[in-house]
Amino acid sequence: MKPQEVIEDIKGPLGRGELILFSGVGLSLGARDRDGNPVPSSWDLRNEVHSLPYPGEDPAGDDSSLAELYAVAHDRERGALADLLSDALQLILRASQRNILSGFACRGLGLTR
Repeated sequence: MKPQEVIEDIKGPLGRGELILFSGVGLSLGARDRDGNPVPSSWDLRNEVHSLPYPGEDPAGDDSSLAELYAVAHDRERGALADLLSDALQLILRASQRNILSGFACRGLGLTR
């Protein structure tokens, strides 16, 4: 499919806000949080989430997934979890990354890493 055909194909859904952009690791490459730290890897984020319901425990000894730990932290430490995710995932993107995202008027934006 030619680029112009792709543009024509998505004009309707884009205009109605029906598109969801899923991107890979390249979009966040070089992105920083508001404190200037790199975006955490899924493993690092898992370990940070682990520390909320299990402070002081070594996350390496727990084979729970990020999704499982998120569910526990959501039940036990909802406010702290919200703060952690807000701090870790509010990104300062490079100009080229902002240009990619600014073209999408979406209902949802899913970033996978």
